[in-house]
Amino acid sequence: MRDEFVERGNLVGSVISFFSPFLSVLPIKGNGYRTISMEVLRPWGCSRPAATTISKKDTMISDDQREHLHTWITVRRVRDTMGRTRVQEWMASISEYLTFRKSLQSFFDEHLKSYCQGKCFDTRRSACCGKDSIIVHFADIAINVLLSADEEIDPILEALTTEPLGFSCVYLGPKGCLWKLTPIVCAMFLCDGLIDVRLKGNRELEETWHCLQEQRKTFTWPDRSVLFDELEKSFLALGVQSPLMHYQYSPGLLRVKRNAGLIKT
Repeated sequence: MRDEFVERGNLVGSVISFFSPFLSVLPIKGNGYRTISMEVLRPWGCSRPAATTISKKDTMISDDQREHLHTWITVRRVRDTMGRTRVQEWMASISEYLTFRKSLQSFFDEHLKSYCQGKCFDTRRSACCGKDSIIVHFADIAINVLLSADEEIDPILEALTTEPLGFSCVYLGPKGCLWKLTPIVCAMFLCDGLIDVRLKGNRELEETWHCLQEQRKTFTWPDRSVLFDELEKSFLALGVQSPLMHYQYSPGLLRVKRNAGLIKT
């Protein structure tokens, strides 16, 4: 995570306004991503092999990988067209979320990391990273593209074009997770063993964890205007669509928005 946070601006106005100049340059994609084309795999102004070549093994990747791959590349295209001012405006819109994630990481490092490291990662018995796909929001990728250098994104694109082995998350590398900032679902996941050993019976830690869960909702639970929903809307305004835009397509999340009076249909 970058330490240089820019002062937070108005969420909706700043995000949507600075994306508007790119309306005419982004391709419009539908939801049925089931193939990979050379054009989709060619980031603007980039010539890196991980993002521009297709090998025979690419036909063996999962639908989830294709959907994630398209989203990573499309969002990077937007970022690569931005000037410094535009990037700073984007940083301003997510700064409060980054502050929350910094607090969450500090809690994990201080109270949970040693257990997770020894119990799951070192032994390769991880329950949370033991599947070939994870729940990822569009905003998870958008925020990571902003925070990550190209050298950090390329290994992710390479992993997404590699046939999954089936016993671990595609984003799990030899040194751990490939994400600069792990998806919020992963960051907030605590297994039963971890809860029993580190949290249960410790009132102070239980209360802190509850506060972190409530903070999370201010960015992700759409009974109000939340960052994850607004980022999706910003890209939709550009004609960019992704199956990972759960706040626009998930029946459950749409029901929450409808019950809160945010949408009528």
